Amino acid sequence: MTLAGWHINRHPLLDGNKHGMSGAVLNSYIDHALLINQSYQHWTGQYLISTNDPEEVLVMLNTASFAVVSHGLETPPIFNYGNLLALQIFEYSFEQFIQLPSQESANPAQRDERAAMFDKLKTTGYDDSYSGVRVTASGREFTMQNAEVWTLVDPMGRTHGHAAKFSDWHHL
Repeated sequence: MTLAGWHINRHPLLDGNKHGMSGAVLNSYIDHALLINQSYQHWTGQYLISTNDPEEVLVMLNTASFAVVSHGLETPPIFNYGNLLALQIFEYSFEQFIQLPSQESANPAQRDERAAMFDKLKTTGYDDSYSGVRVTASGREFTMQNAEVWTLVDPMGRTHGHAAKFSDWHHL
């Protein structure tokens, strides 16, 4: 199973040529999927996706049965990845999602709690019990429970942002 063999047109990372994505951009998303997967393994001892093929990591992460999102280190942090399930839950296209400051996805009343969790990550790097209310593109709220949130670190120990994985969610 390779990236070229997939034709799921709802996520541009799965069909980069159809969406005018250059090879360099696609390769940067493959690298980012590897960073998400390897960082998760760094903190938990397990991979999100169990394969050594970089393209398959991206394909399998994009089509996983759990939601995965990540944001960078800019101020404010901007989402830079969301898999298909996350995009469906948040009701954004990929192009819209990667322009969204991640704090804007949180219910305004819970933004201080969210900030405290990220402060905690500065020392722990990983939290497997985060819960919070999020807001979709249409304004609907949903709650996610027992989300795993981790710091994205490369093999040199440099921080690149944060990622989250959740499968326990429902609309309010």
